[in-house]
Amino acid sequence: MAIQKNLCLAYYSLYLFLERKELIEGPLILLKKEKLMYRISVFLMLMFFAIASCGQSDDIVVKNIVEFYEYTDDNQETQDAVNFILEVTNHSDYPIPDLGATSRSEYVNLYINGKPDNPLNLYNGLELANSEKTIPVDSTQRFDSGGWILTANSGIYSKYGNEFTVQWEYNGIKSDIVKVNIQDKTIKRLNKNQNIPDQQ
Repeated sequence: MAIQKNLCLAYYSLYLFLERKELIEGPLILLKKEKLMYRISVFLMLMFFAIASCGQSDDIVVKNIVEFYEYTDDNQETQDAVNFILEVTNHSDYPIPDLGATSRSEYVNLYINGKPDNPLNLYNGLELANSEKTIPVDSTQRFDSGGWILTANSGIYSKYGNEFTVQWEYNGIKSDIVKVNIQDKTIKRLNKNQNIPDQQ
């Protein structure tokens, strides 16, 4: 958090420095009113970058987990399967919304190939009526999207194909993007926000 605050202060200090050095007065031919608008434009641009920097916080870690596993059905037969899991860790100073059904419907999205594609169980599920519905400080919660069976006639192949990307969003914070190949059972992280190795 201290890093983000320092970035904000740095951008504002840069503006003040430029102002003192008269480097944002604009071209000499500008009229007084035009110079004022020029200075306001520069100030707003620097503040935009400051706000963007302040919003990029490591206090809440949104982790994108893709797991290949073996599913055992009621007949004790095993099938290959894949699961998409959201994990949220709260390193902030305050509780944040949990991953229960109520909070998920408001704060969580799943993106497949860059487009929202929320599973039905994101909106459904059991939770305690009188629970706090928060993730405490320095705690972690997971949401399991339910998993897909990887048989030849499985719907995941017809819906997404052999290869696609997966990304989670929690309260406006997006996870890294993972490219999944369900035929080869491999994943590749396209932007390694969480420093997690690829799986093969």
